[in-house]
Amino acid sequence: WDKKSEACKLKFNETKRKIDDSNLEISACETSLKDIIGRKEEAMVSHDVTLLDVRRRRDSLRNLLEAVWSLKQKEVESSLLMQDRKEEILSHKEVKTAQLRSCNEERHIVAKDLGKMK
Repeated sequence: WDKKSEACKLKFNETKRKIDDSNLEISACETSLKDIIGRKEEAMVSHDVTLLDVRRRRDSLRNLLEAVWSLKQKEVESSLLMQDRKEEILSHKEVKTAQLRSCNEERHIVAKDLGKMK
Protein backbone atom coordinates (compact mmCIF):
# COMPACT_ATOMS: atom_id res chain seq x y z
CA TRP A 1 0.00 0.00 0.00
CA ASP A 2 2.94 2.38 0.72
CA LYS A 3 4.32 1.84 -2.75
CA LYS A 4 0.99 2.73 -4.27
CA SER A 5 0.69 5.74 -1.99
CA GLU A 6 4.24 6.80 -2.82
CA ALA A 7 3.58 6.39 -6.54
CA CYS A 8 0.37 8.46 -6.23
CA LYS A 9 2.25 11.18 -4.31
CA LEU A 10 4.96 11.27 -6.98
CA LYS A 11 2.36 11.43 -9.75
CA PHE A 12 0.46 14.09 -7.77
CA ASN A 13 3.66 16.16 -7.29
CA GLU A 14 4.59 15.76 -10.97
CA THR A 15 1.10 16.76 -12.04
CA LYS A 16 1.16 19.70 -9.61
CA ARG A 17 4.55 20.76 -11.02
CA LYS A 18 3.18 20.55 -14.58
CA ILE A 19 0.14 22.60 -13.53
CA ASP A 20 2.42 25.18 -11.86
CA ASP A 21 4.62 25.29 -15.00
CA SER A 22 1.51 25.67 -17.15
CA ASN A 23 0.19 28.43 -14.88
CA LEU A 24 3.56 30.19 -15.07
CA GLU A 25 3.57 29.86 -18.86
CA ILE A 26 -0.05 31.13 -19.00
CA SER A 27 0.93 34.08 -16.83
CA ALA A 28 3.92 34.85 -19.09
CA CYS A 29 1.68 34.55 -22.17
CA GLU A 30 -0.92 36.88 -20.63
CA THR A 31 1.78 39.44 -19.85
CA SER A 32 3.15 39.10 -23.37
CA LEU A 33 -0.36 39.40 -24.82
CA LYS A 34 -1.03 42.58 -22.80
CA ASP A 35 2.26 44.01 -24.07
CA ILE A 36 1.41 43.10 -27.67
CA ILE A 37 -2.10 44.56 -27.32
CA GLY A 38 -0.61 47.74 -25.86
CA ARG A 39 1.84 48.08 -28.76
CA LYS A 40 -0.95 47.37 -31.24
CA GLU A 41 -3.14 50.07 -29.70
CA GLU A 42 -0.22 52.52 -29.76
CA ALA A 43 0.39 51.66 -33.42
CA MET A 44 -3.29 52.17 -34.22
CA VAL A 45 -3.34 55.54 -32.47
CA SER A 46 -0.14 56.55 -34.25
CA HIS A 47 -1.67 55.45 -37.56
CA ASP A 48 -4.84 57.47 -36.89
CA VAL A 49 -2.79 60.53 -35.95
CA THR A 50 -0.77 60.13 -39.13
CA LEU A 51 -3.95 59.85 -41.20
CA LEU A 52 -5.31 63.01 -39.58
CA ASP A 53 -2.04 64.81 -40.24
CA VAL A 54 -2.09 63.68 -43.89
CA ARG A 55 -5.70 64.85 -44.24
CA ARG A 56 -4.85 68.20 -42.64
CA ARG A 57 -1.85 68.68 -44.91
CA ARG A 58 -3.86 67.63 -47.97
CA ASP A 59 -6.55 70.17 -47.08
CA SER A 60 -3.92 72.83 -46.52
CA LEU A 61 -2.28 72.03 -49.86
CA ARG A 62 -5.67 72.09 -51.60
CA ASN A 63 -6.37 75.52 -50.08
CA LEU A 64 -2.98 76.80 -51.20
CA LEU A 65 -3.54 75.45 -54.71
CA GLU A 66 -6.93 77.13 -54.85
CA ALA A 67 -5.35 80.40 -53.73
CA VAL A 68 -2.62 80.09 -56.38
CA TRP A 69 -5.22 79.26 -59.04
CA SER A 70 -7.29 82.27 -57.98
CA LEU A 71 -4.24 84.54 -58.20
CA LYS A 72 -3.37 83.15 -61.64
CA GLN A 73 -6.93 83.85 -62.79
CA LYS A 74 -6.70 87.40 -61.43
CA GLU A 75 -3.34 87.81 -63.19
CA VAL A 76 -4.87 86.73 -66.50
CA GLU A 77 -7.87 89.02 -66.00
CA SER A 78 -5.61 91.93 -65.05
CA SER A 79 -3.40 91.28 -68.05
CA LEU A 80 -6.42 91.32 -70.35
CA LEU A 81 -7.73 94.50 -68.74
CA MET A 82 -4.31 96.15 -69.07
CA GLN A 83 -4.11 95.13 -72.74
CA ASP A 84 -7.59 96.58 -73.37
CA ARG A 85 -6.64 99.77 -71.53
CA LYS A 86 -3.41 100.09 -73.55
CA GLU A 87 -5.43 99.72 -76.75
CA GLU A 88 -7.89 102.39 -75.55
CA ILE A 89 -5.02 104.72 -74.69
CA LEU A 90 -3.35 104.10 -78.06
CA SER A 91 -6.63 104.73 -79.86
CA HIS A 92 -7.20 107.91 -77.84
CA LYS A 93 -3.64 109.02 -78.57
CA GLU A 94 -4.18 108.50 -82.29
CA VAL A 95 -7.39 110.56 -82.17
CA LYS A 96 -5.61 113.34 -80.27
CA THR A 97 -2.67 113.21 -82.69
CA ALA A 98 -5.08 113.50 -85.61
CA GLN A 99 -6.85 116.42 -83.88
CA LEU A 100 -3.50 118.14 -83.27
CA ARG A 101 -2.49 117.65 -86.89
CA SER A 102 -5.84 119.05 -88.00
CA CYS A 103 -5.46 122.04 -85.67
CA ASN A 104 -1.92 122.66 -86.90
CA GLU A 105 -3.08 122.53 -90.53
CA GLU A 106 -5.94 124.92 -89.72
CA ARG A 107 -3.55 127.26 -87.92
CA HIS A 108 -1.18 127.13 -90.87
CA ILE A 109 -4.01 127.92 -93.28
CA VAL A 110 -5.24 130.77 -91.06
CA ALA A 111 -1.68 132.10 -90.75
CA LYS A 112 -1.23 131.91 -94.50
CA ASP A 113 -4.55 133.68 -95.12
CA LEU A 114 -3.59 136.31 -92.55
CA GLY A 115 -0.28 136.82 -94.33
CA LYS A 116 -2.06 137.34 -97.63
CA MET A 117 -4.33 139.94 -96.09
CA LYS A 118 -1.52 142.07 -94.88
